[in-house]
Amino acid sequence: MAAHIAAASPGGMRFDENMPPETRKSASNGIWMCQSCSKLIDSDSTKYTVDLLASWKQRSEGAAAEAIESPAPAFSINARIESLLEESKARSKRRIRGSGLHADQVERVWNSIIDRIPLPEFAAKRTAGKVVSVVGELGSGKSESADSLHRRDIESARDGVSPLPIWLSARRIQGSSLSEMVGREFPDRDIRERGCHIIVDELDAVADIRAVNSLYDEIVDLCLARENFDAVVTIRPGYFLPALDCVEASELSPDQSSKIMAAVSGEDRHHFNIPDAAYDVIKVPLYALIAGQELASLSGPFSRFAPQCPRREAACVCICPHWRSFEQ
Repeated sequence: MAAHIAAASPGGMRFDENMPPETRKSASNGIWMCQSCSKLIDSDSTKYTVDLLASWKQRSEGAAAEAIESPAPAFSINARIESLLEESKARSKRRIRGSGLHADQVERVWNSIIDRIPLPEFAAKRTAGKVVSVVGELGSGKSESADSLHRRDIESARDGVSPLPIWLSARRIQGSSLSEMVGREFPDRDIRERGCHIIVDELDAVADIRAVNSLYDEIVDLCLARENFDAVVTIRPGYFLPALDCVEASELSPDQSSKIMAAVSGEDRHHFNIPDAAYDVIKVPLYALIAGQELASLSGPFSRFAPQCPRREAACVCICPHWRSFEQ
């Protein structure tokens, strides 16, 4: 809103009786303020003086003029690609932290496991013009698998000719077209010349089943229309998607599960004595993270996970009802 620097009428803040009426009404005596700040500057005329407000106005107008007259910085493909890598790492760490881990635990899990997970099997199914759907329950690791593929795409794109890596959350696409969202990531010329590896995460997060199907059809149509486009979508079970390829989220190997639990707890995984049946649960990444937290809360080494330990179930029953099968 427009506010007066010197009040327009006697009795107002910073009124100057010597100011000509024409000046008092002119733009030179005005300053743009939000409603809160306009009230603030009228609360103390000794602190918010005419000279102070005039200097604010001058600096603000000077900065605006400089921004308008200066040429826009050139878009850097390489800089954008590097920023995508940092965004991917940040997403991964947010997922890990979402299971309730502390910052130091998040870093240990990232450094020891997540950053070293091999490419998911569905990576081999991805070809130009096709869409691969990765299906998995909450905590199954489908988004993390897709992000590991995305990071591989980022590494490849550094050569200047490979398809450009694009990561989109399905929530972000609502209200916009997929083509529009893709076009915001890189210049159109580069998109046409190099093509794109597109990943759309959490397709089931959109409003309803119709919106899911509509967005999926848009993804398929875009990949069919561009011979150098392909896409991977992640989604929970229960949605019918006529994908050319539909795969389940990869499970953790026993070695990966134990490494995650060790990273969370800070313990030596070689101390573990985990029943074989327990791997039916901790092969799911979320449960491996929770198991590590629960075990870390117990005193003593991980031998408490041994079949003969009476506190074994107490440590893990909160994870999944299947733990109850490990009774004495």
